[in-house]
Amino acid sequence: MGDPVVGASKYAASCAGCHGADPATNTLNVKGANTYNGIVSALNKSPMTGLQTSLTQQDKLDISAFIATK
Repeated sequence: MGDPVVGASKYAASCAGCHGADPATNTLNVKGANTYNGIVSALNKSPMTGLQTSLTQQDKLDISAFIATK
């Protein structure tokens, strides 16, 4: 299970540059990553494939939990 509080800082560091600071705006369909499976699927698409290996499973759980709160 992901921690949205931890996910907020991980989102800011890894996602906000392209998707914006607030996932509620749904920039580039970021809300599609509001589950673990959703974020894994998204990370299989270019240009995000590099994050697939740099983010741990827990990072993905935390980020998706944060996105789900928005």
